[in-house]
Amino acid sequence: MMDRTKANGVLEDVSAEIGYTATSLLVAWFGGANLYIPATADKSHPVARLIGHAAFRHLVAAYGSETLWIPRGHLEAIDRRDRLIAERLALGAGTREIAAEFGITERRVQQLRTHVERKGLIPLILRVRARSQRQTAKAQHLDQASHPVQLALRLS
Repeated sequence: MMDRTKANGVLEDVSAEIGYTATSLLVAWFGGANLYIPATADKSHPVARLIGHAAFRHLVAAYGSETLWIPRGHLEAIDRRDRLIAERLALGAGTREIAAEFGITERRVQQLRTHVERKGLIPLILRVRARSQRQTAKAQHLDQASHPVQLALRLS
C-alpha cells in the first residue's frame, strides 16, 4: 500500500478546492496530461461544461493562469486491488495462490500481509465482509419470498 502520509499531491489540493466528483472527472478526462487553467471562468469553457460552472469558478480562483499536471487515477485501482488481497488473506488464502490470482509477486503479497497486520485491518475486513454477506443473504431471502412461483409452492 502506498504511503499516504506525505504532503498533499495535486489531486488532494484540487479536490479541496472543487470537490471529489469534479476532481474525479478531471482525472478521467485529462489524467496523464497537463491542463491549462484560464484566468477567467467562462461558462462556455469545456472544463466548465465538464465539471460544472461553480466548480470551475473555484478551480480558476485557485489555479487561474496556471498549468496543472493531472495524474492518472491509478492509485484508486491499486487500493481496491490491495483491499481485495487483504480480504483474501483474512480468509486464509495462501501467498502463492493470491499472487497468481492478482498477477503480482509472492513478495508483494507478503508485504501487503505485513502492512494489513500492522494496521490491525484484518478484524475490520472480516466484520465488513460478514455484514455484506448478511445483507446479500437477506436480499436473496426477500427476493425469493416475493417470487410468485416460490410463494405458491410454499402455500400448497
